[in-house]
Order: sequence, then structure tokens, then C-alpha cells
Amino acid sequence: MVLDPADLPDDADAPRRLVIEQNAAFVAAQAELAARRAELTTTRLEIEKLKVQLARLRRLGFGRSSEKLDRAIAHPNES
Repeated sequence: MVLDPADLPDDADAPRRLVIEQNAAFVAAQAELAARRAELTTTRLEIEKLKVQLARLRRLGFGRSSEKLDRAIAHPNES
């Protein structure tokens, strides 16, 4: 934030109020950042979970044992 010296108030309490306001804005920004980081972490964990599930499903669908199972289902009387 850029301040023009002409915009600064003349009373003695103004700098204190300015610091308090800027601190409140900083605290709010930090809280927002923490919330976004938590959301990002949750999203990343969900992606990793889905990747593991996808890998399992691929192994089930395309692995050797699933090919045998598919043949057994397609031709139940053969063995």
C-alpha cells in the first residue's frame, strides 16, 4: 500500500489506528492464506486417494487374474 504524505492525518492517534487497521488486515490475510493452504492440502490428498483407487481398478480390470475371471464369466462351462 502506497501512502501519500498529504493523505496522512494530523492527530496523534492516527498512526496508532493505522497500525491497528493494517494489523487487522494482515491477520485476515494470514487466516485466508491458511484456509487456502488447508483446502489445497485436502484437494491434493483427495487426488492421491483417487489415483490409488484408479490404480487398483486398473489392476482389477487389466491384470492377469481379471483376464481369467473375464474368460470364466464369458464361458462359465469351460474349465
